Amino acid sequence: MKIFILLLLIILSSCNTTKEINNSNFVMIANPFVDCASLKEAEELASFSISLPKELNNKDLIYRVLNTGDKMIEIIQLSDNEKITIRKSKSTEDISGVYKSFDVVKKIIVDDKEVLIKGEKDIFEVAVWINNGFSYSISSNDGFPLNELQALIKQIK
Repeated sequence: MKIFILLLLIILSSCNTTKEINNSNFVMIANPFVDCASLKEAEELASFSISLPKELNNKDLIYRVLNTGDKMIEIIQLSDNEKITIRKSKSTEDISGVYKSFDVVKKIIVDDKEVLIKGEKDIFEVAVWINNGFSYSISSNDGFPLNELQALIKQIK
């Protein structure tokens, strides 16, 4: 019986009740976005330019470039509770980054471009289109009435 208790004590004392994390077992995913100080810097890094709506030009903007195969410029305007994101990429896919479902999804024509818009009733949160080998998107958590969204789309090139 003494041997059994001794073995039990040895086993229990060798158990480590705290878990030690070995960082070499974890792989951190690198952030594929590169923050830029200006629109010019973002355009140089992406190797293409983007025209922004005049409504955004005098606002505090965040400029980023997705620095992977299909480079993408992303401009973000944050104000109060609203976030507006404009993207342009050398691709032909939906680059909006918005994956939720919408009640209204329809195609419209803006300056001879077919634009897919998504929203609720008469407020649209997402617009996606392709022009001259580039994909474009504009999204907003507050959304835009159709006429405002069309005016913004016309200015993004």
